[in-house]
Amino acid sequence: MAHSLTSQTACPIKAIPVEILLTITQYLTTPELCSLRLSCKAIEDRTWNSFTDEYFSRKQFMISPFSLRALISISQQSRLADKIRCLQIGTDQILPLHIERVDHESSSSLDSYLQANDLFAAQAMLLRTGKQVKLLAEAMRNLPNLEKVVVRDFNSVNKRQKDSVNTSKWRSHGATISERAGAVVRIRNSSSWGADTDNFTATVFHSVLSALGEAEVSVKSIEQLSNDGMDDHSFALDLTISPEILPVLRGLQRFHVSLSKPNIEQDNIYHYRYFTAFLQHMPDLRDLRINVHNGHSPEASSLLKWLSLPILAEDTHANLDSLPPGLPSPVSLEKLDALSLGFIAAEPESLLSLIAKFAPRLCKLELWKVSLPLLPRPPAPSMSSGDPKASAWEPFIKRLVAIPHLHLEEIMIGCMQERGAVRSAGRRPVRFTDRQATKHYKGTDWKTFVEKSVIPLIGPSDFPDHGGHRYASGNNSSDSDESMDEDAHEDSEEEEDDE
Repeated sequence: MAHSLTSQTACPIKAIPVEILLTITQYLTTPELCSLRLSCKAIEDRTWNSFTDEYFSRKQFMISPFSLRALISISQQSRLADKIRCLQIGTDQILPLHIERVDHESSSSLDSYLQANDLFAAQAMLLRTGKQVKLLAEAMRNLPNLEKVVVRDFNSVNKRQKDSVNTSKWRSHGATISERAGAVVRIRNSSSWGADTDNFTATVFHSVLSALGEAEVSVKSIEQLSNDGMDDHSFALDLTISPEILPVLRGLQRFHVSLSKPNIEQDNIYHYRYFTAFLQHMPDLRDLRINVHNGHSPEASSLLKWLSLPILAEDTHANLDSLPPGLPSPVSLEKLDALSLGFIAAEPESLLSLIAKFAPRLCKLELWKVSLPLLPRPPAPSMSSGDPKASAWEPFIKRLVAIPHLHLEEIMIGCMQERGAVRSAGRRPVRFTDRQATKHYKGTDWKTFVEKSVIPLIGPSDFPDHGGHRYASGNNSSDSDESMDEDAHEDSEEEEDDE
């Protein structure tokens, strides 16, 4: 008894129940929490689970020797490795510094120049030799509870309110340390060390796929989040070169992707030929989200047309006239129960056909910043200047409700948009009359919700004339993928800083 009292006197905090201790620590900033944990071994042990759940369940790294070695080090500590469920890889790039900017009379300026360019050279060498795949695979083999891998080309908004004074962004491990050494670090899509046409996000994306395959690790979810998107050629696969990727794709249940729009401004079903073939390798897919960066032009709608194609008959002769030559067979996705589309210009018929195709098993539907074409307008003399013009969304949603066998358990429609008859007309928002940007429902009676709480609240078209010709494209609403993936859709798991 005396020994117990002496122990508690030496560290009074040890006498506090764990529940109360965790309530206290939730008000501490990250540096304060770390200092507290370093002050006493007993406190470190008692806060271990809550600390590692918050700071290690999701970690973000960059493709650099320093960052990946840190990941390997964490993976070799079983108590930490067991905690990582989501591994994020940022497209952070270290930029070279020019000698002209160096103050040769300052030794510190020269040291910063040398250190920064050494960091740039090390990252460039890693990427040019492809050794990042080996390092990633070495770490992934030791992460037994890894469920999700995310590739992203933007930093997340700080979700830890207690740290909001100190930092506004969560960044990849190694980014801040590199900057303190004098380097300039940018998270971006285009490459700073390769050809101008190189898609750096695609390089990182395929590095992750190859590393998972080499490590023989199967994850349930892969997300590629981007403000620029990857072009169609980024999804070209040659399985004779990288056969290890195939088991990774076949095991996926969740795939979220950001595409860039085609360079050719016309609707053509061949625009997404490689991406559609990529989807063919995901038979177990249950959750598909597609964002199309700058997808307000109609050429992006060709993807919806392909996705909505019916499954071909078993008789191959019956299929000869039903599919354009050179395209992969229509995808079945027999297990798909969640579909999300964002930032895409859709034709109502293609979008409704797509939803109808998966209706019998679809449980969740999300439409975010999807634009529909304006409804045909009657001649101007028949309309008074004050008459509201009908929005294309009202008839579309009425037809959505009428789709047979569509029994949704969750539906989200947010930031509806219309696009004008010509590209220069741009897009304009269609607002709900109650001023809410989003309508979201979970339950078993989605049709009643839509009929009573969505359709009656759809506002009129906001275009000023019949084709929207007077509307300048410079006033378009934002196309940021981050607003969809961070604010509206992303899981509530906290992301990590590199400190």
